[in-house]
Amino acid sequence: MPQSYLDLTREISAGIQQLRAEIPDTLRGFSAMAQAAGKPGVLDAKTKELIAMALSVSSRCDPCIGYHAQALVKFGASRAELAEMLGMAVYMGGGPSLMYAAKASAAFDEFAALAAPAAASPHRRPLMPRQRLTTHAVAVALAAASLWCAVPQAQAADLAAAFAAAQQHDRSYAAERAAHDTAQPRRDQAAALWRPGVQFQATAGLGSSETDTRGAQFGAPGLGTSQGVDFSTSVTGGASTRWALQASQPLYNPQRRAQQRQLNTAADVAERSWQVAGQQLAQRVAQAWFGLALSRESLAVLDAQLAAVQRISQEAQDRYDLGDAPITATHEARARLALLRAQRLAAQNDVAVKERLLTDLTGLPVAALEAHAPAQVATDTTPLPAWQAEAEAHNLQLALQQLAVDNAQAAADRLRAGSSASVDLVAQVGQERIHGSGDYGSARSKATNALVGVQLTVPLWTGGMQDAREREAIALLEKERATLDAVREQVAQNVHTAWLQLATGAERVRALAEALAASSERLAATQLGQEVGDRTLLDVLSAENDQAAARLQLAQARTDWLLARLQLATLSGRPGETALQALTAAMTDSGTKSAD
Repeated sequence: MPQSYLDLTREISAGIQQLRAEIPDTLRGFSAMAQAAGKPGVLDAKTKELIAMALSVSSRCDPCIGYHAQALVKFGASRAELAEMLGMAVYMGGGPSLMYAAKASAAFDEFAALAAPAAASPHRRPLMPRQRLTTHAVAVALAAASLWCAVPQAQAADLAAAFAAAQQHDRSYAAERAAHDTAQPRRDQAAALWRPGVQFQATAGLGSSETDTRGAQFGAPGLGTSQGVDFSTSVTGGASTRWALQASQPLYNPQRRAQQRQLNTAADVAERSWQVAGQQLAQRVAQAWFGLALSRESLAVLDAQLAAVQRISQEAQDRYDLGDAPITATHEARARLALLRAQRLAAQNDVAVKERLLTDLTGLPVAALEAHAPAQVATDTTPLPAWQAEAEAHNLQLALQQLAVDNAQAAADRLRAGSSASVDLVAQVGQERIHGSGDYGSARSKATNALVGVQLTVPLWTGGMQDAREREAIALLEKERATLDAVREQVAQNVHTAWLQLATGAERVRALAEALAASSERLAATQLGQEVGDRTLLDVLSAENDQAAARLQLAQARTDWLLARLQLATLSGRPGETALQALTAAMTDSGTKSAD
């Protein structure tokens, strides 16, 4: 909602004045239509304005609400008439109309308060007789508005909605989402390292087998037992088959234990990186959002300046034509007008660039991006030690670097464990067959084996590779530890810097708000002085420029304060969505002391 409907209508009027110069025929036609529609007939002017206000509420048009609230006060509409009309508007439009009905009520009160001092003036225009607006007339008007509202329109998006859209649209965030999806598979891998493993092997082909047995004990049915028997078998190029089923269960394996830690740490890194990506996205959205807001504010200020200087230029020309002012005043006004037009072109380009940036980030259409410079910000009295302690405990970059240290430690432990013995419970069964011809004629052989037991594996020598890898892993571990100390120091510095910006930013906002108020008073005094001949046109133009600069500096200071607040929330480990919610609260919480 605008801070002042009077300011809003003035800004829109300045813009319409510019359009009147650029498309005069269209504006003349629109004015003629407005005059014909508003002309009293069966319905008086006040009743028509009440209908117009109902349509403005249904259309959700802030400037329309401002203009028609001003007209209702002018035509003497009462608060009760307004309320009854708004009740019908809410009935026809539902919840959204209720929100804008509240805006219409506030606009009416604002213009009524401005008109109150003039009530005692004997020259005030008499109020029109009070007439009740018929329910039928309002219903017909609102039905027409409902048909118009049925046409699909872009829904306005606030900062939180822009962040939600960016989560679904931003490409780099999508890449981080895919990386985050690797966390659970890595945890599953870590758990599987200590589960039994089973494998089956089978082989078929041509083979040869030669055996030579000496001193064997031989027995056969009906032949008794023979001692010291020698015999040989021979199969050459015979058909051979072999199969084996093996199972193993790790019992003691330091290398697997370290590998399991590595996998779990990698999963933690993926999850932390996802959280960091959310924080970074929130910061990018906020910076793009407020960047667009400041660009639009700058364009609005230039438009207001342009309208004012156009008026001043025309007045200077008129006064020169009457012989009441020198030609230099006209030249000064025209020079400033040309400069402002050039600045406006640059500002329009800047707005277009910022709109493209935010659109690419969020996927939202330009019409839905209601990025406005903050009207006020709330103070924050949290002391620096509290922010530092919270950052030390919860900062995500610190947590991410600590995980990097843990991962390097696990890698070093795994390599160190590579020279350690391991113990596995094993079971296997297999069979081997071969048949064919050999040195002794045709033969057939089958051998079956089975085993259940414990397997011990002891690495003996790797040619120095193991030792070199261990030394490399230890060096990398020291590197990650040093990086952790550097990150901790950098986070503390960033917290201190952001807190100073927050603390001094509130004072800066208050000072600039006072400067804006003073520059506005100076402008009014300078304009009055110019009217009575004490000030020159150049003085007025300078005062106009100073007021515009003060307005932009105040908007920039408020934005800087909010971004510093977001930076502190990010440094303290708060998720991106939570940080943006706190930022929105700092802009809208009327129960908190304002910085300006």
